[in-house]
Amino acid sequence: MKLEVTRKREFIPSQWSGGKTTQLAIFPKDAGYLDRNFQFRLSTSELAVEESIFTFLPGVSRVLLVLDGELCIHHPGRYAKVLKKFYTDTFMGDWQTRSSGRATDFNLMTTGSIHGHLEGITLRKGSSRNIKLSEIHDVAGIYSFKGEHTIEVMDHKVELSAGDNLLLFTDNKADILRISSKTTGELVLVEIQF
Repeated sequence: MKLEVTRKREFIPSQWSGGKTTQLAIFPKDAGYLDRNFQFRLSTSELAVEESIFTFLPGVSRVLLVLDGELCIHHPGRYAKVLKKFYTDTFMGDWQTRSSGRATDFNLMTTGSIHGHLEGITLRKGSSRNIKLSEIHDVAGIYSFKGEHTIEVMDHKVELSAGDNLLLFTDNKADILRISSKTTGELVLVEIQF
């Protein structure tokens, strides 16, 4: 098992046509988003304009989760739906996609046969949640959107503050990941299977 923690201060936001985006993780580490040679990528985006057109990404599967605000996502010829807090949409990067509304979202991009799942979690101060790593398969991620949290797994203990990201490369054992909240907060649980 391997853990990688990246603190909010280490991230470098960049601009795109719809607002601001921040890459939280890319794998392998020497891959590049613009080169499209990644296996998975995690990011957040702040949609600052009312209408946005998503980047055309052939060969990329996408999962989008709304962290804050509300977003109407349109895939012309397929479907449209409204995404409220912690709602998700899974779609292909080569679909024509546009959105309306202002929101902050969390994005998972995968390539090839790799796929993943996102779940928004709210934890009250002093509460906790246990997750069986054997049910997550290969990679688990925890992004702290709001609050202060303690993550415990085996003999590892990690403190996460708002904006921090944790990646855990599992070995498919029946270990328990425990998330405890020091303050009322919100997190994103990422599950990736190779």
